[in-house]
Amino acid sequence: YVPSELEITEIPHMHKPGQSKVEHVRKALDILRPARITPAENASDRLETLLDTIWSNEKGARAMKAWFYDQAIDLVCDLVNLEMEAAKPALHMSTSDITTDFIASWDINSFMDPIAEKITPVWSRVLRAATESKQSKEKAKTPRSRNCHVVSLS
Repeated sequence: YVPSELEITEIPHMHKPGQSKVEHVRKALDILRPARITPAENASDRLETLLDTIWSNEKGARAMKAWFYDQAIDLVCDLVNLEMEAAKPALHMSTSDITTDFIASWDINSFMDPIAEKITPVWSRVLRAATESKQSKEKAKTPRSRNCHVVSLS
């Protein structure tokens, strides 16, 4: 049994003076447990729906952002570290690889675009966020708009 939205909105407020939010959540889970309803079942999108519902609420989104802040930064740093390790072989060059023909024909975008797309997508997205304003992001791309590759190699 999954309660409908109408039923959920008809549930009376359980707020009692002196009860913490944790106690409210525990009571709600006690109600859901006998019906075998959990927000974190693998075979459903309940957790995602719950998180979307919380995220769509202004106060809920603020609370989630505050909680996610350190975890999100740690996750992004871990992913970037893995991507950089994976990119090292593609980016490695020795002095014998640098010839006059190489210098004359080398194009950073043709070199970095495949790496950015296939090996370092998280790093590339972070770099774009750091180097591109929201206004320029909405404009058509030009060769200069891809200069974040220059930053990534320095």
